[in-house]
Amino acid sequence: MFGSAVLWVVLASVFGLLASVKLHSGEFLAQCSWLTYGRLYPAFTNTFLYGFAIQAGLATALWILCRLGRTTLQGPGVTMVGAGFWNLGVTVGLLGILAGYNTGFEWIEMPRHAVLLLFISYAVIAVQALLTFHARSERPLYPAQWYLVAALFIFPWAFSAASYLLLCHPVRGVVQLAVHTWFASNVQYLFLVPLGVASLFYFIPKILQRPLDNSNLALFGFGTLLLTGGWIGLTVSSPLPAWLVSVSLIAGTFLLVPILATAVNLHRTVSGSYRQLEAAGPIRFFGFSAVSLLIAGVVTAVISLPDANRSVQFTQLLTALRLLWLYAFFAMGAFGAIYYIVPKLVGIEWPSRKLMNAHFWLAVLGTVPTIGVVAAGGFIQGHEMGKLGVPFVDVIKLTLPALRFSTLGELLLVAGHVMLLGNLLLVCRHFGRACCTQMAGWCGCTMKAGGKR
Repeated sequence: MFGSAVLWVVLASVFGLLASVKLHSGEFLAQCSWLTYGRLYPAFTNTFLYGFAIQAGLATALWILCRLGRTTLQGPGVTMVGAGFWNLGVTVGLLGILAGYNTGFEWIEMPRHAVLLLFISYAVIAVQALLTFHARSERPLYPAQWYLVAALFIFPWAFSAASYLLLCHPVRGVVQLAVHTWFASNVQYLFLVPLGVASLFYFIPKILQRPLDNSNLALFGFGTLLLTGGWIGLTVSSPLPAWLVSVSLIAGTFLLVPILATAVNLHRTVSGSYRQLEAAGPIRFFGFSAVSLLIAGVVTAVISLPDANRSVQFTQLLTALRLLWLYAFFAMGAFGAIYYIVPKLVGIEWPSRKLMNAHFWLAVLGTVPTIGVVAAGGFIQGHEMGKLGVPFVDVIKLTLPALRFSTLGELLLVAGHVMLLGNLLLVCRHFGRACCTQMAGWCGCTMKAGGKR
């Protein structure tokens, strides 16, 4: 699952780079109907979400549930089959999007048959994860387990309900907006965020060799996140009842409470060991993810205030915020999990620490400046859109420098993902060589010099 996730994130970043170029250079690849912006961007978002984020998150969840429960994975063969069909579903959905069979609902643009295959595959994997959780020998629960079990239940509920109400038996009018916003909010704040927080609660204390500071504070953060996470996403101009919009904005502001609770808990856990977060290795990725979580929560709370929301609701600032949540927070934590878990699975350390360090710095350089510049462009865009008499075309022209700069950031991210893939391929090569050596020993054979045979 980790190997497939890495392949998908490389492909997703290529789609993201092409979509970024077409956003400010529309004539680029204009003769190819499969590579229009209307197909490239959905291909990027769906490949990143389903191919990389969810798959890497599930793989990390399986590892954590096994380790904290002091048990082995239940039904590993069934899990492998489920993972195989999950990747088949992502492939079918990607081909459908590129061929023009787009449903028009962001994060669920795949054709219905691909959605059904994904739901069944997820159910297979999630059931094995829950059976593993039930079979644990360590009965007391660690905070990371609360987040993981909740996430495992919430995604199929949101995914199946949205698929039924938007694709199978579509509801009418503005109700579609309400359903789609509810689905996206649940996936982002009640599935991906719990998976990311669970990783931080498990890996940071594990690597630093110290316990999580306060389980009660973690429980408070968990409860308040469940209370607010599913309501966020509507803007002041959403064509829905005013009470529903108001609840969504209040929930966005109140999201700061569980985020601050998580940040304070991690701060107390790491207190006195911040230098270790700068050390090379997976801990760097988790440290960056934790800081990004706090910043994303603060920005989400600020732009949920009515006046601020009215100014930025149609701007690139929301794109920068999504990049902050999905990449700076979740993806960086997922990369840290991959770098920590894979060597323990195969018994081989990463062959190149330089590639790991280069991946980290390319991810940072591709994320931080891009988020800052695009957010600044969004503020300028919102300010100009609020002026009377300013043509909309002129407002769009003001954002072109930020969009061009974001293309450079996408290029750096592609380079970082390629380095991760190269490092993983080196691990597979060393692992295969070790297996051949062991099999040769069992058979009473000898290896040629250099281990080429």
